[in-house]
Amino acid sequence: MIRNDSSEQEPITERSSVSKPHPKIKINEKNVGLRITCLACACVVIFILISYSIKYFWYDPIMDEREEIDNKKVLIHHPVMDYSVDPPRINNCTHSEICIYNCYYVRETLEEYKKSCEYKDYLSVIQIIFEIFLIFGLIGCLCGQK
Repeated sequence: MIRNDSSEQEPITERSSVSKPHPKIKINEKNVGLRITCLACACVVIFILISYSIKYFWYDPIMDEREEIDNKKVLIHHPVMDYSVDPPRINNCTHSEICIYNCYYVRETLEEYKKSCEYKDYLSVIQIIFEIFLIFGLIGCLCGQK
């Protein structure tokens, strides 16, 4: 028994269920490349302005404040070890002969923890977070799907 089905007789391209390709839309605008170039340049300029603003209004004042803290004088009235020389030497500071150092020296060579020499900003935490995002971004760009 041979069935004579209408779908078997029609070629595939002439079936009504198969969609025909749509005609391509042509953009008739002039200077599309120039507009894209101008937009890219504007984005770069905006990025540079934002970067400079962050540096000028946020980073520079933090570094100025840190410099003031580093230059602040600290009075020490007990013996401390100076680790900047080899072998380390003892600075005999007493109540009668008080030693005066700046915070940078105390932090770097005496390895003393002084509340008056602490930075009162979160710059190191923000730098770590930024570096983590940068590493993830680089990994995403290098190992992303193609």
